[in-house]
Amino acid sequence: MPLVTNLTDLDREKSRAVAVGLEWHGEFGIEGRRYCTLSAENGSRLAQFHFFAVDSPEVIRHLAFRDYLRAHPKIAQAYEQEKRRAWPLPL
Repeated sequence: MPLVTNLTDLDREKSRAVAVGLEWHGEFGIEGRRYCTLSAENGSRLAQFHFFAVDSPEVIRHLAFRDYLRAHPKIAQAYEQEKRRAWPLPL
């Protein structure tokens, strides 16, 4: 989860992100986020990036969710299985 000081500055760099192969999805349902994905030539997802401003409350929420999954391996496994079941959903 990369953090930036200013989303407007990041938006101005969108063309550079796209030039290195990232797919730019914008906020994609979460205000104040810039969501990008990187896929292999065969379409399989290699990475995803949730960019937020340093002071965004979403940072705390995302880290809390990560920490919760780390502390509860069985729930993390069930979450992973559900994500795999739901894949591929259109972006």
